[in-house]
Amino acid sequence: MITNLIIRLIGGRMHKPYEMGRFVYFPDRDLQVFHVTLSPEAVELPGILAQLFSSIASLNVPVVHFSLSRPRLDGSHEITLIVDLTNLSEIYDDLVRTIKKAPYVEEIIPVKPLFPGFAADDVFFPLMLDGLRAIIMREDVYKGLIRNLWEKIGENYRVILYHIGYEAGRNAYIRHKKTFGEKNERLLAVFQAIFQQVGYGILKWIYVSRSEGWAIATVEDPFERHLFKDRGEPSGHLIRGILAGWLSEFFGKTVIAKETMCVAVGDPYCKYYIKVKED
Repeated sequence: MITNLIIRLIGGRMHKPYEMGRFVYFPDRDLQVFHVTLSPEAVELPGILAQLFSSIASLNVPVVHFSLSRPRLDGSHEITLIVDLTNLSEIYDDLVRTIKKAPYVEEIIPVKPLFPGFAADDVFFPLMLDGLRAIIMREDVYKGLIRNLWEKIGENYRVILYHIGYEAGRNAYIRHKKTFGEKNERLLAVFQAIFQQVGYGILKWIYVSRSEGWAIATVEDPFERHLFKDRGEPSGHLIRGILAGWLSEFFGKTVIAKETMCVAVGDPYCKYYIKVKED
């Protein structure tokens, strides 16, 4: 039975929150973490994960958490497994041997629970996204960096936020172009997907013309909405800067970005007009 599942309809499409983290807390349960590495060949063959899970199931061991990383540069995959060994501690050694024998398993690293009922993977570090180090900020952290500093520094802080976003957007485009090539449609789709996956919001390109040098974009449910919902004026300056910086590289010229709709004033989404700056 699924409880407390929040389903949000954004732009007529269903979206579910994604709970991050490689840890589980089940009080009074005997949890165990295993870090497993699969060889590069595993990605090319069907049923490899099915065989791994089948081997674990043969011992009647429940898997309570599973995560699979993107392929590393050498093609191998990294897996975090958290299993429940409550009343099954005597089969621990059998479980380790069983996982080791699973097809294409190169390595298995057991990770001891930090305390009873709490299991966390401490093997993966640092976090990486597309080859660059990344961090995760919860709302209580980025609220301090954005909203609270704005209140201390004053209205000039919006300019700082914009330029921080601008440089982040520029660097993102350079990285995307290096990884995915120069096809315009492909780069637009890549940026849209990654923009959502890192939690900025749901980006939609309404119109983009490289020849005309302007674009229209909307962002639904932006992460800044909770910070400025009471300001009564457009306040998405970091996102505005990210879009402007990315499109400045896309167009190959300096751009101007304006937010014409904003959730901070009660609009259903934020809307941005970005155009090449006239000489």
